[in-house]
Amino acid sequence: MDDMQAIRNGPFAQALRESIGASGLSLHKISKLLAERGSTVSPAALSYWQNGTNRPGRRESVRAIGHLERILGLPDSTLVRLLGAPGRRDTRFVVSDSRALWQQPVVVDRLTRELGHDPRHNGRAFATLYKHTLVRVGAPGEISDTHVRHVVRAEVDRVDRYVAICHSNGAPARISAAAPCRAGRSCRDPRTGYAVAEVLLDRVLHRGDTAVLEYSWLTPADPADTYHRVCLSRASQAMVLELEFSPAVVPASCTAFYSPRRTTPEQSLGPLWIGGSGRAHLAMTDAAPGMYGIRWSPVIELTAASY
Repeated sequence: MDDMQAIRNGPFAQALRESIGASGLSLHKISKLLAERGSTVSPAALSYWQNGTNRPGRRESVRAIGHLERILGLPDSTLVRLLGAPGRRDTRFVVSDSRALWQQPVVVDRLTRELGHDPRHNGRAFATLYKHTLVRVGAPGEISDTHVRHVVRAEVDRVDRYVAICHSNGAPARISAAAPCRAGRSCRDPRTGYAVAEVLLDRVLHRGDTAVLEYSWLTPADPADTYHRVCLSRASQAMVLELEFSPAVVPASCTAFYSPRRTTPEQSLGPLWIGGSGRAHLAMTDAAPGMYGIRWSPVIELTAASY
């Protein structure tokens, strides 16, 4: 099948990918052009549309596809008709298991089992409605703090705890929780830097119930850290990753990135503004499962991540 056949006949993801490639426009540039037309579609959303990770289904998203056709120089309805019936949406939200997200999934699974939880069910008990991760990047000798505010909806009955995962380059992180949550049991692996911990809810949730979780991971500041990732095992209606740098370590630049899983190349989401307060942030709506991160200069091949 040649490029034009793919654009005419689909599937949607391939047609979009071929059209974007033929246009010579970057995802960041396309996102800006869509915004000028009144449609907010992030570079990451465009990326997982063209990779088939997710597909547009909401009315606003389908309207954006119409704008996208004009930006890419396509006849009207070239892409829209490949979506099928109006309102149809891809529901494959769950990443299969920890192997898609973590560099050492065997360690994550072992620590999860030590807490008495089945790794296969981890991430499936809750849907994420909103997640805000604030990472305070400290200078050497200071404590780095990753604070998470997480709004979840129970997908099964009788759940009373959330299993959180964190990886750091040095000593494994320690967790603390804010009311109404409490920190439960935790397991840490000093050799690999992984930590798994329970966040206890203040009530038992049944399917459809919502809760607000607040917890923090504490680690000694590591001057070698030059990016932070947030791992989403399920799609999130909204996701914010915010970095607050200590005055002594404010970087010259920050760049956001996304990857559907650890085995796929990073996709740049463009540069981020660093404000006068030493903060930069990435904000996403309808965020697909995968890894979202912010890298700051200078670049060193080390990482920290949380879940």
